[in-house]
Amino acid sequence: MLERRWKTCRLTVLTKLIISGIIARPMELPHKISALTNLKILGLDYMDVKTLPAEMVYSLKQLQEFSLYKGEKLERIPKSFTSCDVFPALILFYFTFCRSLVEFPEVDEHALPNLRLLHFNGCNSLGTLPLSLKLLTSLREILILNCGEIMEDSCRVNCEKSSIWRSLNINL
Repeated sequence: MLERRWKTCRLTVLTKLIISGIIARPMELPHKISALTNLKILGLDYMDVKTLPAEMVYSLKQLQEFSLYKGEKLERIPKSFTSCDVFPALILFYFTFCRSLVEFPEVDEHALPNLRLLHFNGCNSLGTLPLSLKLLTSLREILILNCGEIMEDSCRVNCEKSSIWRSLNINL
């Protein structure tokens, strides 16, 4: 039903969008989300997706905050999300209770140039974060809550291997 409404109206001036399914009936992400080129805040709650649409990064140039809450089926974040010249305005990246998330992609140089906070909470299947996060020159804090011992150990090892990782505020 939401998809039908998107076809009939132009929401290009929209700056904040929170899409929420419900526990018993998670929603799929509308295909036309990339058309919302003025979005600054995008929140997706209870989305029924295994991955996010890779192409959305190319049109959401003004996005400052992206959050995914209870994306229970999300397994992977597309490599395009951490490629060069995408999400140039993104400051905050939140993943909460994405229990099936197993991988955060390697980061390209000049990717996410303004990202300051990367937040994972309850992402139990996520075992590691790439050492390449050190390429995110604006990143100041990685917040990891309830993600398990494997993730905590991985972050400690990354801190031992990289002085840049040691300079980050990593809360476990």
